[in-house]
Amino acid sequence: LGAEDLLQKHALVEADIAIQAERVRGVNASAQKFATDGEADTHIPFLCKQAYKPCDPQVIRDRVAT
Repeated sequence: LGAEDLLQKHALVEADIAIQAERVRGVNASAQKFATDGEADTHIPFLCKQAYKPCDPQVIRDRVAT
């Protein structure tokens, strides 16, 4: 491959990485909701709130950090 082809391929790979990074940030933000007991989520029905058992917040923080 020529230098121009390699530069173009590099730019495409960088764009793909940026998209994946944004998706990971979104998933991490969603995961943070599971660190709470769900009481702040008014859209969750009462019975679901009673059955919901949150994970230890530190476990979620550790997994999101890696």
